Amino acid sequence: MEKTLIQKKKLSFVQILWLTAGFALLVGAILAGVTPNERIISVSRTLGFLMFYAGLINIIVYLSDKNPLRGAHWIIADGLTTALLSLFLVFNNVVDHSLIPFFFGVWELFSGVLKVIESIELRDYHIKGWRWFVVIGNIELFSGISAMIEPVDNLIGIHSVIAAVLLIQALGFVFKIGAYRHLVKTTVD
Repeated sequence: MEKTLIQKKKLSFVQILWLTAGFALLVGAILAGVTPNERIISVSRTLGFLMFYAGLINIIVYLSDKNPLRGAHWIIADGLTTALLSLFLVFNNVVDHSLIPFFFGVWELFSGVLKVIESIELRDYHIKGWRWFVVIGNIELFSGISAMIEPVDNLIGIHSVIAAVLLIQALGFVFKIGAYRHLVKTTVD
């Protein structure tokens, strides 16, 4: 009996992948948060690589067919969107610093829309925890809109806007880790 309790507490391969992606985005949030506005462009490539890593993780999770997940097509959509948008930061050397929060806002909006749609599907499957996807999706929508509004950037600083977006994205991975056992399809389904 005790052995099965310990086994249930172990993280799955997918949860470990999501944990690494969340950690990478948290590192990006800290990096953006401590970088002054006028130097944010100097770390944009690093932020792009961290963003690409997070997208790649969702793609890998989708492609691993060992434990198919409910709502997996929304995970691949989020992964592809994230990876493709990250290429803008990774390969574009002439990015103006005022464009960066707009770019992160667009990413956040896409991600928020996908999570809200995913939550509706999870609700229809009667999956516990689907409301968390609604919550994080709506937070992403709000922060995405906020990131694209210049007065917000001016009020709290471009670096703070980017840090907030990355932190919210990291929290999204935490919610996925917590909901994972409910997302895995069983043979009874």
